Amino acid sequence: MIACAHCGRVVAEPPPLTWTSATEHGRLRHFCDRCSRDHLRSMEAKLDSEWW
Repeated sequence: MIACAHCGRVVAEPPPLTWTSATEHGRLRHFCDRCSRDHLRSMEAKLDSEWW
C-alpha cells in the first residue's frame, strides 16, 4: 500500500500513473493526483512539501 504524503489517501502498489513522486531529504514520497494538481507549481519549483 502506498499513501499520499500530503493527504494520506491510500492505494495499492504500484501507484496510478496520475500520481507523482519526489525525493525529499533522501526519502521517496508519493502524492495523489488531487494533491499533485493543487500543488503543481510548488512541485515544479522544487519546494519541499513542508512549504505547501
